[in-house]
Amino acid sequence: MVRRAVRRGRHCPRGRIPSTLREAPMHPPQLRFARRRLRGATLAGLLAVAGSVAPGAATAAESVTKNACFYAIDGFWRGLDFRIAGAASPGYVPPGGGFGLKGAAIAAAFPDWIAEYGFNLGHLDAGPNAIKAHVWVAVDGKGSAQGTQVVKADVTANTTITASADGQKFVSATPLAVTVTLPDTTWTAPTDDGAAIDFTQGSPGQLPRIPGYGGASSVQPIGSIFIRAELSSSIAFDLDCLPGAPTADFKAYTRGAAPRFEVAYADPSAPPTGVPAPPVPSPAITVTSTSLKLKGGRRLSLGLANQGLITATGRIRVRTKNAYTLPGKRRARVEVLPWNDYELGSGDRATVVGSVASKARTLLKTRTSIPVVVETRAATGVRDARGDAVLGAAATLPLSLRR
Repeated sequence: MVRRAVRRGRHCPRGRIPSTLREAPMHPPQLRFARRRLRGATLAGLLAVAGSVAPGAATAAESVTKNACFYAIDGFWRGLDFRIAGAASPGYVPPGGGFGLKGAAIAAAFPDWIAEYGFNLGHLDAGPNAIKAHVWVAVDGKGSAQGTQVVKADVTANTTITASADGQKFVSATPLAVTVTLPDTTWTAPTDDGAAIDFTQGSPGQLPRIPGYGGASSVQPIGSIFIRAELSSSIAFDLDCLPGAPTADFKAYTRGAAPRFEVAYADPSAPPTGVPAPPVPSPAITVTSTSLKLKGGRRLSLGLANQGLITATGRIRVRTKNAYTLPGKRRARVEVLPWNDYELGSGDRATVVGSVASKARTLLKTRTSIPVVVETRAATGVRDARGDAVLGAAATLPLSLRR
């Protein structure tokens, strides 16, 4: 699946950085970039510097996930590899029991031209530099009741810049290789004997809205890893990453699959873990419509918002609050809008539009309005044996439907 690049408020000076780093006319001559090819960062330099991803977790499993990252600085997508690690503790859990994911960490090497960019703009200096960065990561625990959990960590990236003798021209910089230790999380094992919980980088759309920086608007990430490197008190370098690869023109991306970095199993013979099963996060779906009105005599629009920290999926429908007797039918509640599926990212809003059932239209022919109930059933993050999402109990909201 190919997605188009999404433009959003930038946390950087106006203008674009060409893919070959030609001289940028927006800067004075002494701050212009040298001609050099942009290169996607790999883990080669990182591993030489950082060594083990999670120094304190020798038993942690790991994988390398290829990502496509949106660079807010110029609106292009580029490739970046993330090494992701973590250890299920324990790896075999009584069905329905709680357990931990410990020693989790991600590691990556930022492109080397970021240091040059910061130097040419006057935000980084010749010699040692410490760049404060914030990282948001969505971790998928497929098969767990939690489904996805979002963690946030802070890290300082270090680079030493060598400049010309007069201090005006960038010469080189040591690699911006970063290893980020993530907070431990707890999960709930499936109830089926032998069922597995696969841990991977999260799916796109799982991250919450990120506050703005330096007066810019807040950002809703597309991906499942978001990195903000602060070059100064007003300039930040944002990367929005998801499993996949950039297209040849760097203007879009192709979705990819995230490999598993760890697995845990539900096992009735496993001893109790002593870890309480954590609560299941709520997507916090809100019906934004305060009343409903029939449109064109047969259609209905219903507003939804997700104020939670995770992507919300589920189903929604509308039924009459009271029972009615229709010609040739038993007295019963009447379905107004049949079940519709929804999926909303954190902070997203959407409108569900559907055709009103003929029975409900018949009721409204003789009534100005009728009381109805909006029912929403959110997915719990658990899938049944067929792979279908298991839905939670219905939440209800009374409204009035007018013709």
